[in-house]
Amino acid sequence: MTLAKILIQIGISNIQLDKMNTENVLLKADFQDKYELKKTVREEITINIDEIISLGRFDRELKGVSWLELGELTHKNLARMNPPHGHPQYFQKEKFDYYLNELIDHSNTDSQNFVDAFIKKNVYTLAWNQVYANYYENLGYIISGDGNHRTLLMKLIGAKQVKIKELNYYVKK
Repeated sequence: MTLAKILIQIGISNIQLDKMNTENVLLKADFQDKYELKKTVREEITINIDEIISLGRFDRELKGVSWLELGELTHKNLARMNPPHGHPQYFQKEKFDYYLNELIDHSNTDSQNFVDAFIKKNVYTLAWNQVYANYYENLGYIISGDGNHRTLLMKLIGAKQVKIKELNYYVKK
C-alpha cells in the first residue's frame, strides 16, 4: 500500500497530501553558496513547519522530488543511498516507519486529536534537543540532526510546529 493511502486511511486530508505533492524539497547545494553564517543560537526554538524547505540528509540524488514523493521513496526503502560525499544513508525506511507506526497506533484511538497527540509525543518531547536547523534568510529552514525522519512525517501530516535546540542563521552574501 502506498504511503498516501495509509495517510488517507488514518485521516490525513487529500488537500494536505495534494499540497505536499506539489511542494518540492529544496536542494541546499542550489543556494548555500550565496549565503554566509551570521550567528548560531543555542536554545529551544519553535519554528513553523511550513517554513521548512528541506532536510539535512536531502541531496542531489533525490533532487526534484516533492515532500510526498520523498515520503513514498523512504517508505519503499528507495531513498537510502550511498553518495560519493555526505551521509551514507539519507532516509532509512526503518526510522521513518517507526514514526509512521506510532502515528497509525494513535489513529486507532478513534480520537479526533490523534494527530495532535502524536505530534506532541514525537516532536515536543522526544529528543528535540538532538534536532538543529539552518535558517536561510528569506528562504526557510533546513532541519538536521535527529529530526530528518520525524520532520518529514510531520510535514506530510500537516503538523504546525517543530522544536529545535540550535539554529544557524545564514544571510545573503
